[in-house]
Amino acid sequence: DEELFEQQGMPMLDILYKKLDVKILDNVLKETAQNNLLIRRSDHSLRQMIDVTNTLEKELIAAPVGNKLYPQNLSFANKLTTAKLMSFAALMREESCGSHYREDYPQRDKVHFSKPMVLSKDKIVQGI
Repeated sequence: DEELFEQQGMPMLDILYKKLDVKILDNVLKETAQNNLLIRRSDHSLRQMIDVTNTLEKELIAAPVGNKLYPQNLSFANKLTTAKLMSFAALMREESCGSHYREDYPQRDKVHFSKPMVLSKDKIVQGI
């Protein structure tokens, strides 16, 4: 998480001082994930999820700095990073798997997606 926000020009410590209503942002993140990421997915819905995580990340970064610590900001930043990574991984997995249904790829693809996938800031490694 720290590297993600530092790439945006913001040290993680600064996030703790951002003055904003994280509850509202957290609710937006939860609702968007419920509708676009968790069970029923498509290329379109996953890209919407990524767009929302990018927008929320920008709101967090642009928020004014307060004069006290807001520890809930760190929790939200962690959720945001997790949602973004999950969205990218789900977008890469072009199949339906268990309870995670892809409307645009309704069948299981054991040939291409039967192995784990690892995402890092530099690359995506599939089939480890």
